[in-house]
Amino acid sequence: MTTGIEKDFQTGDTVCRQGDSGEYIYILKKGSLGVYKNDNLVSQYRTPGTILGEMSIILGEERTATIKALSPSTVSVIRISLIDMVRNFPSFTVKILQVLAERLRDTTEELSSSIVEHQLEDDF
Repeated sequence: MTTGIEKDFQTGDTVCRQGDSGEYIYILKKGSLGVYKNDNLVSQYRTPGTILGEMSIILGEERTATIKALSPSTVSVIRISLIDMVRNFPSFTVKILQVLAERLRDTTEELSSSIVEHQLEDDF
């Protein structure tokens, strides 16, 4: 079953917490959101349409990060299971796969750059 609402968050409000059950996907409508891992800001999103919280739906696991509003924000909060998403919203599922692939690519590039920097430092 799929249910969704739009919700407003003020600066500093928590959208979801690391360790919470992952039954919801979040879509940024306006504002900016920060992703925190163990209280460290690791990503920021300002682009309307950004999808967050998808990993918990796909993996069926608890939240791996906390999401907080960095400015007044509006978010679509959608409760959906992976099976419902694949069956009823295949184009949305494809979009989520693209988002995950882009994030993995970006993380791999950042990690690669970090390794190169450390190697250069070790050479000097």
